[in-house]
Amino acid sequence: MKARSERTNQPLGDPSALIWEDKSKALRSRFRLLVIGVRWPPETFIARRLASLVNRGVEVSVVTSSRQARTRRWSNIRWIRLGRWDDPIPIALARGIKQSAQSVLRAPKSSFSLLRAAQSRHGWWRGLSVALRTQLPLLCLEGDVIHFEWNLTAVQYLSLFPLWRRPIVISCRGSQINVPITMTNSQEIELGIRTSFQMATAVHCVSEAIAKEAEKYGLNREKTWVIPPAVDTSFFRPPESRAREYTTLQLVTTGSLVWQKGYEYCLMAIKRLTDLGIRSELHIIGDGPERQRVLFTIADLGLEDYVHLHGHLQPNDLRALLWDCDAFILASVTEGISNAALEAMACGLPVVVTDTGGMRDLVRDGIDGYLVPPRDPEALARSVERLKHPQVRLLLGKAARTRIEQSFSLNAQTDRFVELYDSVLAGWEPAG
Repeated sequence: MKARSERTNQPLGDPSALIWEDKSKALRSRFRLLVIGVRWPPETFIARRLASLVNRGVEVSVVTSSRQARTRRWSNIRWIRLGRWDDPIPIALARGIKQSAQSVLRAPKSSFSLLRAAQSRHGWWRGLSVALRTQLPLLCLEGDVIHFEWNLTAVQYLSLFPLWRRPIVISCRGSQINVPITMTNSQEIELGIRTSFQMATAVHCVSEAIAKEAEKYGLNREKTWVIPPAVDTSFFRPPESRAREYTTLQLVTTGSLVWQKGYEYCLMAIKRLTDLGIRSELHIIGDGPERQRVLFTIADLGLEDYVHLHGHLQPNDLRALLWDCDAFILASVTEGISNAALEAMACGLPVVVTDTGGMRDLVRDGIDGYLVPPRDPEALARSVERLKHPQVRLLLGKAARTRIEQSFSLNAQTDRFVELYDSVLAGWEPAG
């Protein structure tokens, strides 16, 4: 398969590429947003949303524990690094003491409450370490609204909720609502999620399906804001031409190599296609802890010549590979709304995805692509087989692009988030 050579002059990986001029929107929202729980570098869908908020006049600061991050400004977003458990103890404690000093001076009573709660839960020495590394540094950080991008991150900071005296927003993206019940400490996690929903000012869900799942954990519907993910349609766009110089059906899937993505079912579907004599290749973009298991499954099914692992790709290279493929497939066993599917559809690719989580909110079966049951490689293979006809791919791909433009644009998503933040600020009354 030939790789396309088209590239933008400004790589998406360059931080400056995440900030652009938006003459159509007035800077109508001036407030400070403190975001907690984002890795470094951030997921593309989070980075683009935060950059879009900056363009609307929002002052954004992000707290992360990723070692690669440093206290810095990046794309007009301030990044603040906390200590990690695997940091050398002297360095971690020194950083923690330095970062905690402001909190102790400005809010001594709250600081003492945090320290006492941490020591009560973890013991004297470990409690001191927890408070200094992960809690006291956050107590007095500036921000009018606090936003947790992931449910389980919010659970880790419950002791801070009543001390912040600011509105708190939590995002529900799917896996962290559906997966915790399978963990060994599931009861503790469920209790934490329920408590976080009770204490949060508002909860953002990526789909109606995820909102309904969250309600099982006690989420009050009146707190719920359903805002779907979005994609930058100016970057993720169809190529000028999809002329083919080969006869093999080129398939692509994107996602972390984790069990939730259902790669074994995807690979079994490819095996089924090869057994039927349908020439196809699968390109897997992503990496993760299940890489060895995926490699073993590829070898076990005899698919070494048909499956290619590309690892993590920079956005330009990811887009180039999407342009060179015929269809996108996703075999997840649990999902919120797949950002990878959004990017593929924005590039004009038909998709075959499992009907799980909020995917039905994105893909209209038979219009933009096909929905198949989870854990059903036969159904996945049958739907992919329908895409061997170029005219079918063309019609579905055009509909997929239109679907993204109409319902999943970045500007529309940013409008909704600004509305959410303005709403919680307008109605906020600190307890006590």
